[in-house]
Amino acid sequence: DINQTQQILIDGKDTGDVVVHDTPKARIKSDCPACHGRMTYHKCGLKLIPIDHDAIDRAEKEKKEAEEEFKRQFRLAKKRVTDAKRRESKRIKKEEEQAVLDKEKELERQKVLEKKAKEEEEQRIAAEFMISVLGRAPPPPPPSSSLLQ
Repeated sequence: DINQTQQILIDGKDTGDVVVHDTPKARIKSDCPACHGRMTYHKCGLKLIPIDHDAIDRAEKEKKEAEEEFKRQFRLAKKRVTDAKRRESKRIKKEEEQAVLDKEKELERQKVLEKKAKEEEEQRIAAEFMISVLGRAPPPPPPSSSLLQ
C-alpha cells in the first residue's frame, strides 16, 4: 500500500498526531537523517527503526561474493571431472594400444616358433629319407643364430 499512515510516538507516548507519507520520496525530502538511512533517531517524529543501508549493502556484497565463490567452485569441480574423464580415456586408449602391440609381438613370436618347428620337421623328414635311402644319418646342421632366439 503506497499510502502509509503512522502515528507519531514521542518519548513512548501516543500524541494522536497522524503523519501521512504518500510516497517513499516524501520521507526522503525531509531533513531527518534517519529518513535518509542513517542509524539515528527520527527528527521528524517518526518512531521507526532506522534502515542500515550499509548493512544491507554489505549483506548483498557478501551474498554476491558467496555466489561467485560457489560458481568458481562449481567450475573447478566441473573442470576436475572433465580432466578425470580425459585422463581415463587417455589411459584406456594407451592400454588398448599396448594390448595391440602385445598381440602383435605374440603373433610374431608364434610365427617364429612355427617356422622353427617347420624347419625341425623338414630336417627330421630329410634325416629319415637319408636313413631310408642311404642307410646312414646326415651330418647335423650347423647351429644358426636365428633359431636360438
